[in-house]
Amino acid sequence: MSEQLHDISVSEMDLTMQEFVKLIRATKSQFGTKIPEMVQNYTKTVKGQINNSAVTHAYELIKKILKADYVNDSDGEKIYFDEHHWVKLMYGSSGQQEAHLFPIAQKDMISLIALMVNATDSRVIITTHSPYILTSSNILLYSEKVENNYRGEEKPVIPRSIRLSYHKFAAYKVENAADSLTSLMDENSHMISTDYIDKVSEITNNELVIR
Repeated sequence: MSEQLHDISVSEMDLTMQEFVKLIRATKSQFGTKIPEMVQNYTKTVKGQINNSAVTHAYELIKKILKADYVNDSDGEKIYFDEHHWVKLMYGSSGQQEAHLFPIAQKDMISLIALMVNATDSRVIITTHSPYILTSSNILLYSEKVENNYRGEEKPVIPRSIRLSYHKFAAYKVENAADSLTSLMDENSHMISTDYIDKVSEITNNELVIR
């Protein structure tokens, strides 16, 4: 999208999209030519040190999601499948990840978001109707509860860097009424209600049958 900004009339967009385009324009100059260069600026500690472990992990997850590598050179942004095969990013971008990303890629995307949230002490808001996104979040929430109480010497199943803290996590459902907001968090399990996830899966399956 950053390559197409000169063709975009911002005044014709809604306010949210206008702010998004302004953000892209303001931050584009900060991007490096490759993924590690782009990520490292956002993983610096308070003292300005780069979190190399987070950079490496993020790079691995991004390549796993893309099934390719990203390069931004003088010819624009590209997705490289190998040394000789690539496609312009503008032709490979995807919106609505729930609809267009394979479930495993959705899981990896949640791991990537969790990694960056923990590495940068950031806050993220995600709107979704995907049971895969909800379930993937639950796994990271559950691992925080279980593995923090485990003191064995074996390697943890879920790395600490991508675990989600129940005390810093919230999930809500928005009902038909604009002012109706209901928490989905289970205080006992420290996870998103599995009953609600099952309901989302059922609704999704019914929609597929109808179509």
